[in-house]
Amino acid sequence: MSLLDPAVTRQTGGVGEDGGAQRGRQEGLKDEYPRASGLAATAGAGAAWGFLGYTVLWQGVPFGVNRRFVESVVGALVLFPVRTVLWGVHLGERMAGRPFDFADDNWWIGVAAAVVGGAIGALAFIAVRAGVRTLRASRP
Repeated sequence: MSLLDPAVTRQTGGVGEDGGAQRGRQEGLKDEYPRASGLAATAGAGAAWGFLGYTVLWQGVPFGVNRRFVESVVGALVLFPVRTVLWGVHLGERMAGRPFDFADDNWWIGVAAAVVGGAIGALAFIAVRAGVRTLRASRP
């Protein structure tokens, strides 16, 4: 018996030698790939949204913005996760009674914006899923 023998290394699909399930398995292996969770997908998209907003404001990548865009409705929506973090920083400055200096140390704002964007994406998914389930349950 060699480990290179295809009969030994073949996947059995969770079926034992006697035709039943292998010990410790309730059912055999499935050929389906695991599906991506809708919650994880929307949270990931939201995190990318938040980090993209940070790169736009601080690095000017992939496009530069001016003050008129940042203060517009479209700019507020595009940059919402970053602006949420900056509102939190502003609140902290007001509570401390002095401005904070982030000239050389602002990388954490990108991380925080990604977390906020991910949370927004996850909450949006949960709200839409709850609404759809409510609509389905109300049908006769």
